[in-house]
Amino acid sequence: MESVVVETNGKELLEQLRPLETPGENNSSEVPPEWMTFIWPYISALGERVRLMLNPDHPYNFEYSPEWKGLNKEMMASEAARRLTFQNWPHMDYRWALPYQMAEAGFYHQPNSAGDDRVLCFSCFVCLVCWEPSDEPW
Repeated sequence: MESVVVETNGKELLEQLRPLETPGENNSSEVPPEWMTFIWPYISALGERVRLMLNPDHPYNFEYSPEWKGLNKEMMASEAARRLTFQNWPHMDYRWALPYQMAEAGFYHQPNSAGDDRVLCFSCFVCLVCWEPSDEPW
């Protein structure tokens, strides 16, 4: 298989993808609704790769600290971004509540203080705290 190099402006590409990430009144006529079901996973994966290529050290442009509350909720639609929030997760020894499982289930870590295990769901914003060793995110 032969490789093909396509030069593109990453910022422009992300700006083009943004309307597809958040469907609304302004872009409903641009993208036929029937395309959204099968094309979304490909667009999402492409957006993730572009973010990583543009800034491999900080693809989501945020420095996470346990006390920081300025998290952009829109970014949490990305499983990869949610997983990055679990850097200071206090329950790394809990079999069912490991960072990859929590992010996969839709949660991101947003503690009120250091050592806190507060998580929020990116889509419904339900907040869960006081995790126990037998708890599961699903």
